[in-house]
Amino acid sequence: MLFRMLKRLNKGLTVGGRSVLSDWERIPGIVAGAAYADEDAFGTVFRVDNVPKSGIVQGVLTYDDDDEDIDIDFLLFGSKPTDGTDNNAYVLNENAPALVAIVTNDSRYGFSGFTMASTGGVNKPYGAPQGQLWVQAIARGAITIASGTERDYRVRFYFLGDLDD
Repeated sequence: MLFRMLKRLNKGLTVGGRSVLSDWERIPGIVAGAAYADEDAFGTVFRVDNVPKSGIVQGVLTYDDDDEDIDIDFLLFGSKPTDGTDNNAYVLNENAPALVAIVTNDSRYGFSGFTMASTGGVNKPYGAPQGQLWVQAIARGAITIASGTERDYRVRFYFLGDLDD
């Protein structure tokens, strides 16, 4: 009851939220046998659907089927940016849509044949009026992707969405 009264008194006040975990999204466009440099686009732009329209990015979880032990930054946008060219420096120009958040994922756990990484406590506020975010992955450091098979690098995001969504 107190929560509802506070919400009525001050629409800008967020006392709580709802946790949302995105679906696993496959990062498209990763080339087998490629050698990525620091700050290269890692794959191409992709969309994450069904996110709360506003809230806080809480964390990210990644899955790498090739056990490459790689660090990745994720640039999150409220609308579709220009596609980066895989394995080339990613450039944000002045006409790019507003950058919503940058999420770094560098806490890896190696298993037998694959790697997972999880980063929590991101706490980046965001807005996604259409209920979707656009993402470009960026390589951190030199990354060499093994040749011979298609890469399966997946990501999912944790959100704390505003209750009004």
